Amino acid sequence: MAVAGTTLVGQAIGAGRKDLAQRFARTVSWMGIVIMTFGGSILFFFAPQLIQIFSTDPDVIDLGSQVLRIVAFAEPLFGASIVASGALRGAGDSKGPFLINLATMWGVRITLSLALVGSLGLIGVWLAMAAELCARGLIFMVRLYRGKWLHIDLFAQKAKGAKNS
Repeated sequence: MAVAGTTLVGQAIGAGRKDLAQRFARTVSWMGIVIMTFGGSILFFFAPQLIQIFSTDPDVIDLGSQVLRIVAFAEPLFGASIVASGALRGAGDSKGPFLINLATMWGVRITLSLALVGSLGLIGVWLAMAAELCARGLIFMVRLYRGKWLHIDLFAQKAKGAKNS
């Protein structure tokens, strides 16, 4: 979905159809959310069976099932972040997605992991990761819906890059 979003948005922007680019970006982002919600449901409801593919150890199955169920709740917004990021890049907005990923990874995932690992162990790390994926997805959707990315002047950026060469 992310590749489709990147391509569709890029083509619409290139054709001067910002309205279509916005519609494509929103549609593919919501499709990503729906698909990842389905995937998250499978992770949640079939966690023990999925872990049993890799191990028959009851402790591994128990801990692995807990982890899969935690991350299952983050899947919809993780899908949003993946697809919305692609759509934004298709419009020429590569700096925004980079900064969002950097800020949420360091500001949420790593910081929260360090805070939770001592008391919750592996579960704490996965809770931190799920929180970061949700935060990232929400931020990407807000950026997407605000629409500032529709006003990036790609030709000015290209001309500026040519002058600096």
